[in-house]
Amino acid sequence: MAQAKPDAQPPKRRTRKPKDLGSIPELDALTPRRKAFVLGYADPASPTFNNATQSLIAAGAPASPSARVVASQTLAAPNVEKAVSAVFREAGIDVRFVADNLKRFILDSDESWKRAPAVRSLEIASRSLGVIGAETQVNTMTVVLSENERSNLEARLSELEAGS
Repeated sequence: MAQAKPDAQPPKRRTRKPKDLGSIPELDALTPRRKAFVLGYADPASPTFNNATQSLIAAGAPASPSARVVASQTLAAPNVEKAVSAVFREAGIDVRFVADNLKRFILDSDESWKRAPAVRSLEIASRSLGVIGAETQVNTMTVVLSENERSNLEARLSELEAGS
């Protein structure tokens, strides 16, 4: 394996032209408000990306004390979850994205009010990428993986760390 020169520059990342995420078929099954919610929540270019409550409010729901609960319930709806997964895939959110955000979450987010939304977002992305399965139990403090899922996740993270 060749050693990199000390002054070598890291490879440049290719920038992609933003995709039209609004034309994803899974969004067609949603009401206009839910579609706006999903695009706000799952599109990395959105100012409310990864924030279900702010995405719900931006989609036209009232900014009430119950907005957080309604956002969580909306995100748990099967057709919304499928649409979020589809937008994640189309937007190019991949295992590296999940790993980087999980690392950032572990290192930076020790406040419980930040933990739940971050875990939920990473859970949805992980499920859509096949990193974790339907039987995996996730809450704000714990992720219970099967032995096979744990091995697969460790292998993928090792590949990412090695630069594969």
